[in-house]
Amino acid sequence: MSSKEIEDKDISNSEEENSDDDTHYRGATQKKEGEEASKVKIALKERTLEKRLDTYKTAEKQKKREKSGEKKDQGNQKEKLMTNSFGFTDHGAVMTTLNFQTFKHGPSFYKLNTSLLNDPNYVDMINKYLDEADRKFQDLDLHLKWEMLKIEIAEISQEFSKAKNPQRKIETDVKQQQLNELEQFFSKDPNNQEHIDRINKLKHELEIRCMEGTKGAQLRAGIKWIEEGERGTQFFLNLEKNSE
Repeated sequence: MSSKEIEDKDISNSEEENSDDDTHYRGATQKKEGEEASKVKIALKERTLEKRLDTYKTAEKQKKREKSGEKKDQGNQKEKLMTNSFGFTDHGAVMTTLNFQTFKHGPSFYKLNTSLLNDPNYVDMINKYLDEADRKFQDLDLHLKWEMLKIEIAEISQEFSKAKNPQRKIETDVKQQQLNELEQFFSKDPNNQEHIDRINKLKHELEIRCMEGTKGAQLRAGIKWIEEGERGTQFFLNLEKNSE
């Protein structure tokens, strides 16, 4: 064997050794990378499980708080129990006031309660507004002017009703209290004509207020007609709630 052949053989053996070393290095590197990837996957799974566990615990705590709140609300629901007399019947009614959680509803279409038109103060206020609006919107085209009038009249009417309702409720409560007291006096002295006349008068006034309340609920519930005495206020109040 010549010296050149020996040299070529040594070079070939050296290249094979280097190739084996590279293969071993790559294998070790890949193994290490695989181990690190496995560790990362395990860590991610553990974090995911921890998050799910935290979410579950949070949900359980929320349920307990809600149940505790419901029990507290149930304990505070009953506020007042009383009996009232009404104009439509000679029977007394047991009235219970309950305190429930209020629900917020979004805005809906405004429907004018036409009973406001029987109030002289409301009519005068609208007439004054129309005079001012005629000057304020004189440069607008008729269609836009009409839309602005409807928007502002609705706002004015709502504010007027809000200001009027508390006073009206106070007056109704006073009349109701007077009727209850007279009913007690009447039970002790049923032949007292003065008490009878006052009771009939108060019942008539409460009937009128009840009918006005029925008409307002009827309007908000979207019912177009009603026969007198056919449906009570509660019927329309339930329809109004269902339409919200």
